[in-house]
Amino acid sequence: MNTIAAIQRFLNKYGFRCINELKLEESTLHDDPGFVVDMVAGYVRTRSYSVADMEKRELEIRGKAEGVVKSTLRWPQRVLFNWVLFHARRAVKHRENLRFSRTKLFGVFRTLFRAIGHNLVQLHLLKDRQDVFYLTVEEICAFVDGRAVSTDLAGLVELRRREYDEYRKGLSPPERFMLRGACGPYFLFPQLLDDLNLLKQHESNASLDPNVLRGTPCCPGVVEGVVRVVTSIKETEFAFTFCSGCQGAWSAHNSECVWWPDEE
Repeated sequence: MNTIAAIQRFLNKYGFRCINELKLEESTLHDDPGFVVDMVAGYVRTRSYSVADMEKRELEIRGKAEGVVKSTLRWPQRVLFNWVLFHARRAVKHRENLRFSRTKLFGVFRTLFRAIGHNLVQLHLLKDRQDVFYLTVEEICAFVDGRAVSTDLAGLVELRRREYDEYRKGLSPPERFMLRGACGPYFLFPQLLDDLNLLKQHESNASLDPNVLRGTPCCPGVVEGVVRVVTSIKETEFAFTFCSGCQGAWSAHNSECVWWPDEE
């Protein structure tokens, strides 16, 4: 099979996909097909590209789990368990199908807004088509309808860009917090949000040892080795290219499956 042709067919079907798929400003596989090549190379190096082997391993895991159920639960309990399991599997299937449909819909909107950005560049109103994502939908529609408060779209983009740069330099907001009254002023003082952290008591119980980190695992089991902290997908390229066999764990702000070079 021609590898380049196979990759092109894959991009024709799934090139609209990307990291953080619900963020319209993200680059897609069409923009950076090198990511696909790195993923394929990672599977080739680890020799974990056999679909049959993957399915066999999944069936073995399922068989062991079903064996535990049969040996643990009595017949009436198994009937109830199997009924719940059947409906849970169906719900998970529908959920994943819905998520993929949502991903395709966001791909369509991403293309539409990029086209709007391209047209605004042609009118010398923006410098780059990606700048359109610094504008709100209402601002874009108001400009098209001729009712915009300001027609200086490039100025609005620069304002938002400066604000986003300040956000990156500032403190990240807590995962859980509750606001009362006017909410806007709180975001001018990030330290106030930290004082309203609903998980502060839970976090205060964490170990004071700097070598101990708390987080949510993305898979079962125990892993021993060096922990690599990554903050963006770009920081994982080293692992895809040079370190597919490295032992250890990765720490990231989410557990999106495309961050990982292989399933080992």
